[in-house]
Amino acid sequence: NAMRSGGIEVSSEEVLNNLQFISTKADGTPLLDQDGRPFIVATYNLDPNPNQTGETLEGPIPLFIATQNENGEWGWRKITESLRIIPDALNFNFGSQIVYYKLADNKYINIATGNFNIFASSGEINEPSLWLISNPNERYNYSYSRINSLLQFSQSTQVQIFHVKNLVEPRIYPDHGFWPDWVIQLSANKLEEIIKQRIIHTMSHLNQQYVGGELIYSVVSEAFDWNRFTGFVYDKLGRDYISMAFRTAREADPNAILIYEDVNVFHEGRIDDHDRAAISLVASLQQQGLIDGVGMEMHLGANRIPSPEVFRQLIRAYRNTGISRIYITEFDIDFNGFKGTERDKQALKAQVYAEMLQVALEENVDAFIMFGFTGAAAWHPDGLIFDETYHPTAAFYSVASVMLSQVLK
Repeated sequence: NAMRSGGIEVSSEEVLNNLQFISTKADGTPLLDQDGRPFIVATYNLDPNPNQTGETLEGPIPLFIATQNENGEWGWRKITESLRIIPDALNFNFGSQIVYYKLADNKYINIATGNFNIFASSGEINEPSLWLISNPNERYNYSYSRINSLLQFSQSTQVQIFHVKNLVEPRIYPDHGFWPDWVIQLSANKLEEIIKQRIIHTMSHLNQQYVGGELIYSVVSEAFDWNRFTGFVYDKLGRDYISMAFRTAREADPNAILIYEDVNVFHEGRIDDHDRAAISLVASLQQQGLIDGVGMEMHLGANRIPSPEVFRQLIRAYRNTGISRIYITEFDIDFNGFKGTERDKQALKAQVYAEMLQVALEENVDAFIMFGFTGAAAWHPDGLIFDETYHPTAAFYSVASVMLSQVLK
């Protein structure tokens, strides 16, 4: 069904009659999971057009994975419930944003548990309603119940890397916020004081919650309006608030991974002035020894998708600043205004996910994190690898096949 939605006709009988079972890499060594145990992948060798080569979804598509239990017995699971084995075997972080309000949905948690080895939060530490104080003279108090639920879920699924967004959001949004009204009205000195309190308190709390896990913090995100600093925090404190925030975070938890995160616009399909402004900021923070990495949000529009080579150039431009870690943090595709058919949409989505993930793997990025995985809980419901009814799209199989090809090398 996923293939047909992308314009590739294949029957279930064809798939059933042509399954292949792969247990070794190209060099004959066995496929081993993260714990060194063998696994087997059942694949279908798809060829969308025998008269062409190099197409998206051409080649072995993983459909099932078999693993052994402690008694040596083999058990099979659908790839849509077990994809995580493949990025684990690659030692590659492939994951998604998750949201607290879906953790009671069994379909949602089953997909998240079986397929991803890194998770990210959304607004669980960012909403004004979670502030439990009403002025700067009260003892700092904040509700962490939502982020706690995500960290607990992450650890219950043996996911040991979690991306927390965002310690400082410099802007004010009309529909969802970061700061309660009383904070927005503070003087510069009081605002700096509350920002420091917030960073220290939040990192201390989460460090205690996520014992044994690795926490990645977007300390500051989206500090620019195109290529100029913007936001009410900048208006009151100037651009030095960014260094202040990173310095405070470093002191609060020396072991945490600190990143700056920003949108990638790809104006006219190229690295643009917004990217260059963000790269310059990252370089400055790197020179001060305040930053470990960068988060590239990668919200792509269906009508402004960069080439894989432009994506590669942007990764390398960040690497040239001297930072050691690059994360894709919010990957999705916005199909608003897309003029093609549903088949065109699904085919394009599968192609873009495959091409961008391939570049990310080749460039050794530290994680590929989607901005949600199902249309049932997402900003861009059409732009993910599962639809609103939790069925996989062709893009799910395209990312699965890309990672499998890396494992088999």
